[in-house]
Amino acid sequence: MSNQNGVNESQKAPWQEKNDTWALALSGGGIRSATFALGLIRGLAKNGLFHQFDYLSTVSGGGYIGSAIGRLYQQGQTASQVEQGLAADDTLLLWWLRRNGRYLEPAGARDILQAAASQLRGFVTAQIEAGILLVGVALLAVAPNVSWGSASQTFPLLWWLMGIAALIVNFFAILGYWLRGGTAVQRIRWTNLLANSLLLTLAVLTLAALQEASYRIAHFWIANGHFRSPANLLPPGMLAALMFARKHIRLQGNSVIKVAKVSIQQWLQILGLVMLAFIVLAWATLFQVVFQSLPTWGIVAVKDAALWWCAFAGLTLLAVACSQYAGLESLNLSSLHNFYRARLERAYISVGNYTPQANNASGQRFQQSPLQPSTSPKPLMRLNEASDADDIQIQSYRPEQHGGPIHLINCTINQTVDDRTGSYNADRKGVALTISATGFEIGTGCPQELPPAWKSIGLSRWIAISGAAVSTGLGSLTSTGLAILLFLGNIRLGYWISSPPPRTGDTTHSPWRSKMKGVCAELFGHFPGLKSSAWYLSDGGHFENTAVYALIKRQCKLIIATDAGADHQYEYEDLANMVRKARIDYNAQIDFIEQPCTPHSGSLATLKTNPQQPQLLLARITYADCSLGTLIVAKPHRFKNWPLDLNEYAKKDLEFPQNTTLDQFFSESQWEAYHQLGLSFGHRIDASFIEKAIECTKNRNNIVPNQFAK
Repeated sequence: MSNQNGVNESQKAPWQEKNDTWALALSGGGIRSATFALGLIRGLAKNGLFHQFDYLSTVSGGGYIGSAIGRLYQQGQTASQVEQGLAADDTLLLWWLRRNGRYLEPAGARDILQAAASQLRGFVTAQIEAGILLVGVALLAVAPNVSWGSASQTFPLLWWLMGIAALIVNFFAILGYWLRGGTAVQRIRWTNLLANSLLLTLAVLTLAALQEASYRIAHFWIANGHFRSPANLLPPGMLAALMFARKHIRLQGNSVIKVAKVSIQQWLQILGLVMLAFIVLAWATLFQVVFQSLPTWGIVAVKDAALWWCAFAGLTLLAVACSQYAGLESLNLSSLHNFYRARLERAYISVGNYTPQANNASGQRFQQSPLQPSTSPKPLMRLNEASDADDIQIQSYRPEQHGGPIHLINCTINQTVDDRTGSYNADRKGVALTISATGFEIGTGCPQELPPAWKSIGLSRWIAISGAAVSTGLGSLTSTGLAILLFLGNIRLGYWISSPPPRTGDTTHSPWRSKMKGVCAELFGHFPGLKSSAWYLSDGGHFENTAVYALIKRQCKLIIATDAGADHQYEYEDLANMVRKARIDYNAQIDFIEQPCTPHSGSLATLKTNPQQPQLLLARITYADCSLGTLIVAKPHRFKNWPLDLNEYAKKDLEFPQNTTLDQFFSESQWEAYHQLGLSFGHRIDASFIEKAIECTKNRNNIVPNQFAK
């Protein structure tokens, strides 16, 4: 669609009024994004525009506030009342959200202890789940050193001899390629044989090295008397490293932090691989010590090391067999997903819990609509108290039936194996999943009806999945070393779910439900494709973080979007990713305007210069059918003439308004700063600005194509 000068040929087509749909996209970015988006929405409501939006598309933190507002649309509360309530400055809703800026620890020390208990439980469970696999590898490695009774070792050179045999196979595979590779099919067969043989060689030599290292370490410790307890093999340093990683791991695109020209993500990946090797070596050494020490323990029954090896192996196989029937739901229970989901449910989604549920008022969190003034003395249920009525099934979550927008919740299906080719997915490593009460969509596919098993899933579950930023599956950032580190540290928010049954004519699902396969997938960051019967879902930002992607498919006439992902250098990584995927997947060209043509609009360059007033980015969308759309982007940035409280807060917080997403514990001043910042942008988006923006995007002379190619 583009010529040599980079100009989209379809831009020459006239404006085509094919779709009058308005949409609002709230990006990811944790509580920072949620609070900024709330301010923007309230500004739109004050201008009397919020009721005109047909779609609300959210990712991660945008989903926090998007689900809260969606829950306000209920029977007995009109769309006009919701808009008026959002515009008001004295509502219970505003008081509640401001008060719960620390939604992860709202009850202070007592709540921190509860959170610590959840994390410790998951941490121990993760070690057990991974330990079953690693113990099996360790037992296999030390098998050649096991002795029968008083006899010598069974066959200590077994792995080395197998390695030599594998090398011989490699030689014949190379020789066969040159002698019998006359056709393309034959060459591929010999090449595949060589590749598989090399993999086998690597595995066998790894077992040989593990056997040799563990045997020598065990022998040294026993001979020198430095080893008295198996616990010494798991030093506190390893646990300390894991706990350190839980608190300090940073996952924000391509991190700018570099050490010796290696990014922090690469260092974390190396750390994960080293930690895995250390744990396997520790288990292998432990078994070596036990088997070498048996003859000295003076008990006849324990002298036969081979029988004890068989006993350990039998217990390991039994544990593996039990895991086959445990189901993937047990992996969900051991992660931090439910802790995270519960906090989002009570802090945000619960604002819709103000009507009697099943004639039982005891389950109400609010005694009146939270859009009423906050001066009412009526009591509220505390945030650390649970109520079943706080949540709602996704099939019943229909704000559009009460005058609100259709809420599209965006997640990522992690996929490192391509469905069509069965090969490694080297780039995206994930597919977009969009959920609403009306159905679901996979990537660019057509909407489908929700499967029965999904209809009863709560809204809070989907919002938590959409915000599962730290998981063993990270979309395009997924890597083996990082997955190992995250799994062993139980830094997991992702969620396993049964995939929809195949449609008529589709290939049937491959059986993929065992827990042990799930453990392997998460531990090594190797996730099955779409045709698997189970998917690992995570943050929608792992695919596209602005939430605009699902709206490009709908060819909306107007899209107002927030871009609240952390972007300290204003490199526009999330916007660039959105532009690229819109072009590749939908043949839609998005071009940003360089010269400001409306009041309060700016360019990609001016946001870095601290302008006098907040500036909005404008872009023209040229859809595949040549119809046009207007994109207005509100990106947090500093400006000079902001309110006194923002100015004073910015002096103390030098990262504001681009604080790391690791900061999910907002104080009142920090919450109010982001809220007022969003409100400053929302105030400027009125009917006149939108009209001028649409006219401006029709002018092709304002467009500078391929800004993100620089």
